[in-house]
Amino acid sequence: MFFVALGADGSVAAGVRAQGPYVTAGEAHAMTEWEGDAGAPEVRRMIEDRLPFGVVEAKGAWVSDDAFHRGQLAAALGRFATYSMELLDVQFMLATAAAHVLATWTSSGGVVAEHIASVPYPDDRYETRLMWWDRRRRRGHAESLQLAQLLLTTSRSTPSMAPVTIGNVVRPMRSVS
Repeated sequence: MFFVALGADGSVAAGVRAQGPYVTAGEAHAMTEWEGDAGAPEVRRMIEDRLPFGVVEAKGAWVSDDAFHRGQLAAALGRFATYSMELLDVQFMLATAAAHVLATWTSSGGVVAEHIASVPYPDDRYETRLMWWDRRRRRGHAESLQLAQLLLTTSRSTPSMAPVTIGNVVRPMRSVS
């Protein structure tokens, strides 16, 4: 599934994709990122323990450098974890993220797996961390503004449309599966 945010002129301003639901831990790109690292067995175990409840993975999140309301779009991308879990009827989403975006993702309910050390992925410039969203516990982890947006949008979303708020305006976000 892929979510995009469109600018007023119709150009794509941001996007993120969700992969899954997974059947095995080996399908998760996170396994590639921790390959050869001491934390790899724990990453595998965390994924395998959650598979019976449904696991999807967020990958490729980006916001255009010249996007209007860039920061708000980045925050909206974090909410897509919840949209993905709702639409695909799974309990968990995992993501890997560089240290500089962790605050954005935790604001939407993502929790960093603190006991797993970061890895230099895709190269030594990055400290990539593993994160989880739990659909059943989002109320306890999301910041209040993000939670309000999550509850507002997931309560009225349909499989073909999930609205997102940018500034004070709710705009439809089309999903393509």
